[in-house]
Amino acid sequence: MLLEQENTNLGLEQCVAKLVGKLFPDDATIYVVEGDYNYFTNYSANPHVMLNLDKPVRSFMGYGTNFIIPTKNGKSLSAQLTTLAKSPVWRSYESTIGTFLILTTSAYVAEVFKVLWKFNIVNAFVVSEDDGSVYSSDPYSQMNNCGRRMEEYVMQNCSSDFTVKFLKPLRNHNQCPVFIYKKFPTIIAMVLIKFMEHLQQVLNVNVKLKTAPQTESGLKMVIENNILLKMFTAIDVIGGNLTFTDEMFRSDMVFVSPMEREVFTLSAIVNMFRYDVWILVIVAIITVSIAWGVILKVTQLQSVSDSFGKAFMNVLSLTICGCIRRMPQIAKLRCFFILYLFYVIIIQTAFKADLIKMLTSVVDSNEIKNMQDVANSKLPVCLPVSYKRFFNQSKPDDEIYTKIRNKLEVYKNFSINRTHCIHFTANVNFLMLLSKMGKSTVVVDDKFTNNQRLHLISNKSHHLMASINTAITQWKESGIYNHHVQQIMDEIQTVNDENNEPKVLTLEHLSGVFAILAFGLLLSLIVFVLEIVVYKIYN
Repeated sequence: MLLEQENTNLGLEQCVAKLVGKLFPDDATIYVVEGDYNYFTNYSANPHVMLNLDKPVRSFMGYGTNFIIPTKNGKSLSAQLTTLAKSPVWRSYESTIGTFLILTTSAYVAEVFKVLWKFNIVNAFVVSEDDGSVYSSDPYSQMNNCGRRMEEYVMQNCSSDFTVKFLKPLRNHNQCPVFIYKKFPTIIAMVLIKFMEHLQQVLNVNVKLKTAPQTESGLKMVIENNILLKMFTAIDVIGGNLTFTDEMFRSDMVFVSPMEREVFTLSAIVNMFRYDVWILVIVAIITVSIAWGVILKVTQLQSVSDSFGKAFMNVLSLTICGCIRRMPQIAKLRCFFILYLFYVIIIQTAFKADLIKMLTSVVDSNEIKNMQDVANSKLPVCLPVSYKRFFNQSKPDDEIYTKIRNKLEVYKNFSINRTHCIHFTANVNFLMLLSKMGKSTVVVDDKFTNNQRLHLISNKSHHLMASINTAITQWKESGIYNHHVQQIMDEIQTVNDENNEPKVLTLEHLSGVFAILAFGLLLSLIVFVLEIVVYKIYN
């Protein structure tokens, strides 16, 4: 009986030595957990660190990525991994994607694999002392039901010449669900959807997009067990147990001039000329009326009220409408009339042309062309609270940056109708809103604002992050990414071009004019009725 046990131990020692040679590079440091038996030390030349989990674990060489763990069963392995995860030799993401060799006396290898998958460890090989076999399994194999059970595996005899196959990042995941929580409804979501299509194709996963919770605790819970879509900047620091993928999308931060304001007809008429021009027009009307009245008084010997009243009505009609009842018959007055008519044509042409332009285009008194304009503008800079981190730094030597920082105005809900401030937002948001905002000027300067980058973020131990990273690299290097982004940009540009076509005068532009006309007709009707009533009373 003793001889049989010794032969079994000898076989396991040789098996472990063979596995170590195939699994770990020659110069790799291996962290070995001490157990009831240690087959590793007798047969390997690899540098190694012995770990006694019953005592405080110290690290003099940093974290480990290669582990050999002897264990009794799944329950024992769970306790050992929990202790390791709290020790300095463990780093969540790097350690879990490392290589593990598990030596167990249990015949229930399935329990051991379930524990490994629970800790997001997939590159693992299990040696069973019960039958002397080496087991490996992929949680995403079809029969393993995404790691919920262990029914599909590879079993090799340790005494034979077996092969070691590591799991590739881009492999068939058999429609296992991947929950990605998003917070962005704009072009970012459009890019994400294109990437999800690529991810489903290369990994064969079932991606399910969900809306991320708003609370801090809710986000923490999501990141702990799933993948979150998040925007980062160069000033953001990711620490703790979190990791993020490679960059998926990048957007500059921009300052946008206020949304175009609606121009009402009456205000357009009033604002058509500067005050000094209006004063000169009124002076011209009065002067010409007086001159016209004097000529009538002298030549036709009319009363002062008749001559000056008739002159004023003719001049006013000529100025506003461009016509009068008949041309003056007096030669001197006709000469005077022709000169004033020339003046009226010029004034009316300028007035009507500017009126049409003002009614069909934006009043842009707050145009910004550079960072100097943004800093010196009387308007505040509006931004959501999440963007305020771009201005966390204090730069007393930078006058422009300090001016902008001192006039930030945080709002809870973004509204494109805000015309009292300059908007600070991501360029992708501006492009999506451009069709509603109309013509606006944009200032971009990375020196002040840096940019935003789109990443997926999750717990460091999430084993899919390596696969997703590989998929992102393939997506970008193949040119698919640039094609989709350009396609989305072209669609947005088409919509914006359609919305920025030259405008023609519509009822909306001239509603005020028709309202004045209706009011005048109503007033005339009332006066007419009153005249009839008065006439009947007195007659």
